[in-house]
Amino acid sequence: MQTETAQVLITASEAYPAFERMVLNARRDVWISMRIFDPTTHLYSDEAKAVGETWSDLLRHKLDEGVRFTIIITDFDPVARPDLHELSWRCRDDCLAAAEASRNPDLLDIDVHMHPARVGWAHRVLFMPVTRRKLRDECNRLTGMDREECDTVLAHRPRFRQMIRSRAGKMWPRLWPPAPLVPATHHQKMAVADGRVLYVGGLDLNPRRYDDKHHRRAPEKTWHDVQLIVTGEVAKAGLRHLREFRAVTAGEVQPSAFGGVLRTLSCDVPGGRRLAPHEVLRELEEAHLRLIRTAKRYIFIETQFLRSTPITDALVTAAAAQPDLQLVVLLPAAPEDVAFDSSDDMDAKYGEQLQSTAVERLRDAFGDRVFFGAPAQPRRMQTDGRDTHYDAPIIYIHAKVMVIDDRAAIVSSANLNGRSMRWDSETGIELAEPGRAEQVFSRCCDHWFPDGAPGDLTRAATWTRAAQDNAKRAPEDRNHFILPYDGEPAEKMGEPLPGVPEEMV
Repeated sequence: MQTETAQVLITASEAYPAFERMVLNARRDVWISMRIFDPTTHLYSDEAKAVGETWSDLLRHKLDEGVRFTIIITDFDPVARPDLHELSWRCRDDCLAAAEASRNPDLLDIDVHMHPARVGWAHRVLFMPVTRRKLRDECNRLTGMDREECDTVLAHRPRFRQMIRSRAGKMWPRLWPPAPLVPATHHQKMAVADGRVLYVGGLDLNPRRYDDKHHRRAPEKTWHDVQLIVTGEVAKAGLRHLREFRAVTAGEVQPSAFGGVLRTLSCDVPGGRRLAPHEVLRELEEAHLRLIRTAKRYIFIETQFLRSTPITDALVTAAAAQPDLQLVVLLPAAPEDVAFDSSDDMDAKYGEQLQSTAVERLRDAFGDRVFFGAPAQPRRMQTDGRDTHYDAPIIYIHAKVMVIDDRAAIVSSANLNGRSMRWDSETGIELAEPGRAEQVFSRCCDHWFPDGAPGDLTRAATWTRAAQDNAKRAPEDRNHFILPYDGEPAEKMGEPLPGVPEEMV
C-alpha cells in the first residue's frame, strides 16, 4: 500500500513536535493506542505551546474545538509491573481531568486495556510461590509508606487491590485464587488523525522518553527512537486496526485482511494448562523474514533486543546465500532492566542468553561482514553497572528499524524478540517506494555520525573501523556515538530456561 508522504523522525525531539502538530491539525477525530500515554508530558512545538504547557492542555484545546478522541492506554500485569499498572491509571485520570475541564468532555473515550490472554490455572498454581513473593514484597513496601501516599498509590492500582487484603494499615497477598498472570501486552505505539495521517514507530509519550540528537541526559533518560508520520491509504489501514484490535485479541472477531499496516496479534486460549496465547497474526515477523531472504547488498538493523531464533536463522541463511551481504546491527549495550535496575531475574538472564547466542551465531556466519555496535554519550562516567559503555553513559536504543538494500525498510514498535514477533500487539509499516528506504537509512546514519559518514556505511568494515577508532579515544574526545558492542557481559549473565518459550522474553 503506497504512502503519499513520509517523515522520518529521529528521537523525541523530532517526533513529539510533529505528533503535536498532527493532533493540532485534526478536524474530526484522533485515535491513539500506546503502551504509555502520559498527558503530563510537556509540549515542544511552538504551535502547541501556544495552547498550553502539557498534553493535558492540548487535549482540552482540541476537545473544545469538537475533535473526538479515542485513547487506548496499555494496562500491565500488576504482579510483574505494579509501577506501570499504576502509571496507566494515573494517565487515564489525568486525561479525564483534562476532558472535564473542556467544553466537550463526552468527546473523550478512554480505555486502560490489558491484553486479554491469561496464563492457565495449572501454571498459575505452579508460579504461586514466585507471584506471592512479589506481591508480599510490594505489600511490605506500601505498608512502609505514609498512609496518605499509600492510599493514593492504591487508588491507581485497581487490579492490584483485588489480589491483596489489608487491615490496620497492613497489607498481605490473598491466599486464593492465584494471581491471573498476563503473558502478552499491547506494545504498539500508533495514532491516526482524521483517518488520513498515521503516526507509528517505537516511541511512547512520557517525559522519560524525551531526548534529542545530542544525547546528554542521564543514562536512563538517554533514549534513541525512530518514528514515522505518513499519509495515504496506509492511514486508513491503521484506523481499521485501531478500531478492531481489542476485539481481535479478545477472540471475538477475526482480524480484517488489509495491506499497509503490519501487525502482530494474539488472543486468549481457554484451558487450564496454557502458558502461551494463541498467535493470530505474524505479519511483522513474516515481513522481516521475507525481506531478509531477498537481501543482496546490506541489512541495517536498529533494535532494542536481538533474541528471535527465526530472525537469526534467516540471517544465517542469507549470509551463506549471498557471499558479499553486509550486516550492521545497533543494540543498546545492555537491556533496560539490567542497565538501570540491575535486574538479575531469570527472565533477564534468559534474554541475555538468547541474545548472546544470536550474536555469536551471526558473527560465525558473517565473519568480517558483520558489525555489532552500541552507542554511548561523548562524556565520561564510570560506574560498576552496565549503564556505562567504554567509560561513558550508554545511549539506550529503543528504535525498531530494518533497512534492506536501499530498497525497503520496516519501522515498527516490534523488537526482534519472540514477544514482539508472536505474542504482543505490535504495529509497523513497510516502506518500499523508491527513495523511502534510503531516506530511513540516511537519517539513521546522519544521526550516529553527525560530522559526516566515515565511508560507505553499507559496509560493515566502515562501521568497524569507525567504532574501533572511537573506542581508543577518551569519551570527551570522541567524534561520534558508535562503539563496538561488547557481548561478553551478556554471555556471562545469560542462562537458559529449558522448556520456557523464547516468546516469554
